[in-house]
Amino acid sequence: IRLIWYELTAGVGAWGSVKPLLAALLAAIPFLFIGQHFNRQHQKGFDWTLLQIPLILTIVLWPILFIWSIIDAYRIAMIDVTNAENNRRILAALE
Repeated sequence: IRLIWYELTAGVGAWGSVKPLLAALLAAIPFLFIGQHFNRQHQKGFDWTLLQIPLILTIVLWPILFIWSIIDAYRIAMIDVTNAENNRRILAALE
């Protein structure tokens, strides 16, 4: 039985074989990086938490920036067309 237990736990005991699975399950919880804290790598968990803030802002703000760029391009093109038409009318009136 001892040999079977040793083979099942890869020689590291029950906790040694379950700890990586538990760490992976905790790490699968999004945005919290609990797996790193579970492994007592608190600085890494804190750093990764701070790193995700600009990434989340990028994902959230990108569609807004994309839509704004479309609106702005349209608006600037309309202003250019209006200015060109006004200049053409002014030149036509001067002749």
